[in-house]
Amino acid sequence: MDTPGTAWDIEALLVARDRGRSIGNARDLVILDWLAKGDTRPFADWIMCGHVPSREVLLALAVMMTRGDNPRIDPAGLEDPKMREIAEIFPLSIEVTGKGKRGRNLERIQRDRGIALAVAKEMAVGSSYDQALSAVTDWLPSTGVFLERDAVEKAYKAHKPKRSGTNSC
Repeated sequence: MDTPGTAWDIEALLVARDRGRSIGNARDLVILDWLAKGDTRPFADWIMCGHVPSREVLLALAVMMTRGDNPRIDPAGLEDPKMREIAEIFPLSIEVTGKGKRGRNLERIQRDRGIALAVAKEMAVGSSYDQALSAVTDWLPSTGVFLERDAVEKAYKAHKPKRSGTNSC
């Protein structure tokens, strides 16, 4: 960095100088400080300039994004002690708005594709269509997905794997 061009550049240089830190470590401290205040600009700017953030910075962002999806996240419920600490320090959230094209719910689409593949796999090993739907419906709760059989059938019909012929690429 030749000449500091932003307030966070100046702050990182001062932190590096005054605390005897590397510029990378100083940037991480500045990023964490600004994130705690709800500002992501230093993170975005330095990432675009090639800075590789520390695990703590990435965990802070993960906690903030998780909290954006679920504002009631309880830090005490997090298994990783570092995640708990970071969740307590960073009470703010980042709401992820990039949910896909034309308002589609990509999470549901991917879930349904997985369901379709599971049904197809059941049929490939000899289960009838009805048996496969029932088996997948019974299996889904073990993955945390609770759907009725008709929803499993709808997912299969919408995303069933295409049959590949001898002329497929």
